[in-house]
Amino acid sequence: MGTFTGGFLGDYLLRYTRHSYLWVSGLCMFVGAPVSVVALTSREPVVFLPAIFLAEFFLFLNTGPLNAVVLGCVPAQIRATAMAVNIFFIHALGDAISPPVIGMLSDRFGLFRATLLAPVMMLVSGGILLWAIRYQSQASARSN
Repeated sequence: MGTFTGGFLGDYLLRYTRHSYLWVSGLCMFVGAPVSVVALTSREPVVFLPAIFLAEFFLFLNTGPLNAVVLGCVPAQIRATAMAVNIFFIHALGDAISPPVIGMLSDRFGLFRATLLAPVMMLVSGGILLWAIRYQSQASARSN
């Protein structure tokens, strides 16, 4: 649901800015981070269950737009390779290393504090995505 909505929103906003995919991807991380904190800190199912849904929704909202950015910035001949490299790094730097990192932090600071790394990383990724708008603008200016 989030991937579809993000792709639709990114495509719709292209009417207003050519950086819509990065805007959607970056802003959804900023919106999703506090929702993730609510999901991780609440003890009431009536609060944390919808918060988990919303956090996942905002986390996956960037998938479609970000894939469009990746595919749009490489030549057609290497798009499949670019997606393969993208998927590799998503897993290598995400779900592959996160259990040991969370485990190490949990041993040192406790599981509750360790899990709060996720919303922090969402904010970091949102910042990087919004910063990329400036880089994309400069790259476009150089190519014209």
